[in-house]
Amino acid sequence: MKAGKNTVCYLTVIILVCVLSLFASADGNTKISVQVSDIDYNERVSVFFDVSQNEGFAAFAIELKYDTSCLLLDKVSSVMPGNISYSEDFKGRGNLRMVYLSQNDYIGNGRILKLDCTLVSRARQPLSIAPFGFCDVSFVKSDASVLNVDFCTAELDTNAKRLLGYKGDVDGNGVLSSADASDILRYLVELTDFDQRQILLADNNGDGTLTSYDATLVLRYLVDLEIEYELFLKLYG
Repeated sequence: MKAGKNTVCYLTVIILVCVLSLFASADGNTKISVQVSDIDYNERVSVFFDVSQNEGFAAFAIELKYDTSCLLLDKVSSVMPGNISYSEDFKGRGNLRMVYLSQNDYIGNGRILKLDCTLVSRARQPLSIAPFGFCDVSFVKSDASVLNVDFCTAELDTNAKRLLGYKGDVDGNGVLSSADASDILRYLVELTDFDQRQILLADNNGDGTLTSYDATLVLRYLVDLEIEYELFLKLYG
């Protein structure tokens, strides 16, 4: 994927960041952690980048290496106000380079980046998602001072069970609501169809049979009435 119209500018910033990281004094202990989501039933997985103890940064360059025969990048998104660009498979150095540029320091903590990916094959060993090589992770403040960054990498077990969804959440929107109870009832009177995954999610009492009681359990859960079964738990398969 091409970096866009500002490729030259981005490359210049990367070089500047590398030089500054070698010669400037560090003035922070910003921490970046990488986390991976469960693999869902569509073989989709997200990689999250979280920042903590953030002392503010206006630019960064992160270069990652991972097994592209297993993981395919679909999209990079950011909550930060500046411009994020990325390129893949650059000159044999690695798989992904992400560059962030802003006029002002970003001082927020929490999630800053999300990589939406598709798992295209499984691997014998956990898949490492980690920075590599020269200038692999560099963060710079608006005054050109360089931050010390602790970067915690992540591993993805491509053979882990897939997340089917949450118990009771048959429409798969991540929220348990009366619509889920309604969908169960509609299924029972043949007004809608369920796939096998939805049937498993709708069986709230786990007896292997869908009845109106499974819909009732959702409604009782929503109004905080005591029920003998736990709902909205992750279900793997």
